[in-house]
Amino acid sequence: MPTRLRKSAGGRSCGPRPPPLALRSVSCRASRSFSACAWAFQSESTWRRGSFEDSLMVGSGGLGTAGSERARRRSCRADRASRIIVGPMLYNRRPMTGAASQQDGAKSQLAARRPTNSVVRAAILVAVTPGAACTSLDFWSSSATPVEAAQFNRSAPAPQLGPQVRVPSAVFEEPVVETQEKISVEPDGTAFVEERSEEVTTMPDGERATIPLGPETASAELPPGRPWPVDALVGQINGKPIYADDFLKGMSDRLIQLGQMPDRPAARRELLKLVSQRFDDEVNNRLIISEAESSIPPEAREGLFAWLRQMQEQEIASRGGTYTEATASLQEQFDMTVEEFIERRRNEALAGDLIRKKIEPRAIVTWRDIERAYEKARESYAPGATITIGRITLITKDDAAKIEEVKAQFAAGRSFAEVAHDLGLANDGAWRSEKLGEKGIEGIEGLRPEVIERLKALDVGQVSEPFELGGGTWWVSVLAIDRPPARSLWEPGVQLRIRSELHNQRMMHEQIKYFEALRSRWISDDIDQMRLRLLDIAIQRYLQ
Repeated sequence: MPTRLRKSAGGRSCGPRPPPLALRSVSCRASRSFSACAWAFQSESTWRRGSFEDSLMVGSGGLGTAGSERARRRSCRADRASRIIVGPMLYNRRPMTGAASQQDGAKSQLAARRPTNSVVRAAILVAVTPGAACTSLDFWSSSATPVEAAQFNRSAPAPQLGPQVRVPSAVFEEPVVETQEKISVEPDGTAFVEERSEEVTTMPDGERATIPLGPETASAELPPGRPWPVDALVGQINGKPIYADDFLKGMSDRLIQLGQMPDRPAARRELLKLVSQRFDDEVNNRLIISEAESSIPPEAREGLFAWLRQMQEQEIASRGGTYTEATASLQEQFDMTVEEFIERRRNEALAGDLIRKKIEPRAIVTWRDIERAYEKARESYAPGATITIGRITLITKDDAAKIEEVKAQFAAGRSFAEVAHDLGLANDGAWRSEKLGEKGIEGIEGLRPEVIERLKALDVGQVSEPFELGGGTWWVSVLAIDRPPARSLWEPGVQLRIRSELHNQRMMHEQIKYFEALRSRWISDDIDQMRLRLLDIAIQRYLQ
C-alpha cells in the first residue's frame, strides 16, 4: 500500500525522520547514480503513532513483520526515473525490466510468507535521483486509506465534559410589572377603583415569581356635581401638622367598604367610631414619641442610632438576606417598607421606655388594695353550692296508666333520669339549677312550699313519693349538688391575679392623666375641633 510523504525541497530524504523512540535501525547504501536510506521503526499496533507533518496514505502492502528484534531491511534499486518503494510494492513511471524486477519480486514473496508478530514493524525505502527532489505519486492503490495529521498527535485527548445546563433565556429578561384593577360602583353612582401592582419574573426552573410593589391603592371616580375634599390641615401636634389625606390614607380601604353598606345610619356610626379611635391613638402616639425624643440625653443618641442599624441588619437577614426580599416580605405581612418598619419599632421602644419611667412608678398597688378587692369579689373566689332539681309531672285524670307505670318503674329501682328519658322529657327531666345560699334550699325563690319540703328530705339521686299539686301528679329529685372549692386570699395565684387587675386599672388611669398633661403642653389647637374636622372630611368623602 503506497505512502504519501512530504516532499523535500532539495535534500536526499523523501520524508520526515521517524520519532527517536521508534527508530530501530538505519542503513544507507549507494548504488550507481542514486543513494537509498531505509528506516525501520515499530509501534504498539501500527506505525501511524508517529508525528508526521503531512497526511500519509498507508497500504497493506507497505507493512511487514519479522520474528526477531532486528528490523527488516530492503534495498532500493531504480534507474534514473524518480520512484518510491514501500515494502515489497513497487510504483514506477515506467515498467522495470531485468534483474531488478525479479529481485524485488522475490523480496515481495519472502515478506508475504513471514509470520505475524504482536510487534508490528514497517520498512520505508526511499530511492531518489541525486540532486533531485521527490516527486508526487501518480499511482494509488485501490485499498489506500486517507490518514489525517491529527491522528499522529501523542498528546492526551481532550477531557470529556459533563452534562451542561442551558439557562432559559426567559431568566435574563427584564421583570414585567402587572397591574390589576377592580372597579366597584356605589348606589349613588360613585365608582371606586382598587389597583394592585406586582413584579413578575421567571425563575431558572421555569416557575413564575411575583413581588408586590407597594400596598393596594384605591381611587374614586365621582359623579358630576359631587364634592370631594382633596386635603385640609386639621391641626398641629408638637409643631407637626396633621393633614386629612395622610391621616385617612391608612384606613381608606375600610372606609370605602363602609361607604358601600346599604344601611347608611349603621355605616355612619361605624365610621365615626373608627375615625375617632384612630385619631386618639395617633395623637397619643405623637405626644409620647415627642416627649420620649426630647428626654433622650445627647450622649445616648449615638447608642440609639447604633441599635437601630443593628436591628435593621437583623431584620433584613431574617427575611431573605437582601433588601429587596425583606421589603417584599414586609409589604406582604405589614404593608410597609423596611424604613417604615424600623421607624415603628423605634417608636415602640421609645414609648415603652417612657411609660416604664414615667407611668409605671405611679401605678402603685398596696396590700390593703388587694384585700378590699378580694372582699368585693368574694363570691367569685368562694362561690356557693349549686343544686340541680328534676321533676316529672303527669295529669292525674288523663294519664292514670302512665302514673301507675312510673310508680312501678321507680319501685323496680330505676333512676329518675331513666324514667324521664322513657317518658320523652327534655334534658332527662332536669328542671332547674339554683345556687344555694346561706338558707340552702329554703332560700330558693319560686319554689312552692310543698316542693321545698320534699326536696329538703332528699339526698342526691333520691326520688320523692308522688304527690298531688295543681291537678297533676309530681315526682321531684335532687339530681346533683355542685360545691366548687373556695379560693382563699392567701393563695399566691389569687393574690397575683388581683394585683394584676389592679395594676392594669392604675396604669390606664395614670396614662390618661399623663396624656392630658402632654396635650396641654404640646398641642396648641383644640383636640375636639381637630377630631370634628377629620370626621366631617371623612363623611364627605365616603358617605355622601
